[in-house]
Amino acid sequence: MQCEKYKLLQTVNQSLTLQVAEGDKENKELSTKIISLTAKCDKSNEENKQLMSTISLLHKEIECQDAKVTEQNKMLISLQEQLHLLELRLLPNKPDVLNTSYTSTATNTELVTPSQSNIPSTSTARTVQQPTGKIQTRQERLDAIRVTQPNKNLIFGSSLVKGLNSRRLDNKNNTSVRTLSGANIKDMSTYIERCPSSSRVENIIYLIGSNNVSAHMDLVQCECDLINLINITKHKFPKSKIQFIELLPRNYKSFNVYVRGLRSMMANTCQRLNCILIKTLNQFIYNDSSVKRYLYDDLTHLNNKGTATLARVIKHALNLPIWNNTLYGSEVSKLPTPYQTFQFPDVRHPPPLLSLPMPPLPFHFTT
Repeated sequence: MQCEKYKLLQTVNQSLTLQVAEGDKENKELSTKIISLTAKCDKSNEENKQLMSTISLLHKEIECQDAKVTEQNKMLISLQEQLHLLELRLLPNKPDVLNTSYTSTATNTELVTPSQSNIPSTSTARTVQQPTGKIQTRQERLDAIRVTQPNKNLIFGSSLVKGLNSRRLDNKNNTSVRTLSGANIKDMSTYIERCPSSSRVENIIYLIGSNNVSAHMDLVQCECDLINLINITKHKFPKSKIQFIELLPRNYKSFNVYVRGLRSMMANTCQRLNCILIKTLNQFIYNDSSVKRYLYDDLTHLNNKGTATLARVIKHALNLPIWNNTLYGSEVSKLPTPYQTFQFPDVRHPPPLLSLPMPPLPFHFTT
């Protein structure tokens, strides 16, 4: 019996040793697989890092190329304006140049001959007038704007602020308004550089950026121009509080779609550089985000009611007294005024006429 038990134990031991050896082999195979998989993961992580670095470099190159393209477009537009001025100067003196006329745009340039155009070439010399010096480029028009003198409150903007009256905003004559029609953020920076420095200015309000959107300018370039404008303003007017009015909507959808990116960029930049963003969007749209068209004169500019709405927003930002600007006609005379009706103390109201100056004459009847 003991011999049989010994033989059984030997067989069991041999089978167990075989199973352990097979388990060791499987463990070694699994460990080799794990090592190979970890090596592959490390390689993939390195490849992902390289891909992310190349993607960031490509983004930077794209931004640089966009900035170069915008600069080239500006140069092309300025060259076209110079070409137009040269044509106006040369056409009256050289009739042989009239054989061809050039029309160019920012994207393509086409040669238009007199046979293709409806206007004959002989009448062109009569229609073109000698330049009188009044033809100005866009930059010349902006440079010709008179520099604003320092005041307590300064308001700068594009053509949207042309309806604002500084005397009606502030009857103490402490507020000045300057309109730069067609100006973008960079044009505003060049104008502020021309203004004299002063520590008297307390509040500066800007309404600028709509022309950047209508010109489809790069958002990165717009952010750089906005930061430059804020830095120039802080250098020129060190004690002023800089405020930006939120960009107003327009009467067409394409602008209102593109303006969202510039609005968010201006909000982030103002928060980062300690500037104030005045919320005005709710004053010009309904709850369903549709534009209040009764406030606009056309697709872009404000009418009298829209200007009055904008004036109320600015007065609230400057802590100025707000009158009821919705009164018209004879009701305007009922508004309180800071000026006295009679400025001379000797002037008195005439006494009321209670009786006739002399009694009536008697009537005599004769028979």
